[in-house]
Amino acid sequence: MIKRILLAYDGSLVSQVAAQHAAEIATHFNSEVTVLTVGGPLFGGVSKDATIQHMNEADYEKVADEGLSILADKKVRAHKRFRWVDPADEILHEALEGGYDLIVMGHRSAHSSIRRDEGMLGSVAIKVINHAPCSVMIVRPDSNLQNPSKIV
Repeated sequence: MIKRILLAYDGSLVSQVAAQHAAEIATHFNSEVTVLTVGGPLFGGVSKDATIQHMNEADYEKVADEGLSILADKKVRAHKRFRWVDPADEILHEALEGGYDLIVMGHRSAHSSIRRDEGMLGSVAIKVINHAPCSVMIVRPDSNLQNPSKIV
């Protein structure tokens, strides 16, 4: 049974799709979802990637609220958490501390487009997969919910 789902949410298009997948699973299993946003050097601090916007805690609060809204539209019980610093470490810490049954997160590589084109996972996803205390669902950027019954 999947009773507790941890949704790693950063507001990107792929995390919005991941939220939809989490909602479908939560609806099927009557699960509770925690929307986790993480801020830090990779997301809003000092970054070499100019496409990543610098954000403060209030900005992350808005991002988490957006994730909650996606879940609320599907009538899923959910709440939010915010952690600061390293995304992979904080996702793993929350997963262990919260006793989750499933982590749902988007597939995203902040590195080169070559890696994305080859379908390789980013370092956050790799670390979470390798060290998670529970199952991990990685949602591809091109995933959709045209046939949600395939998810559960």
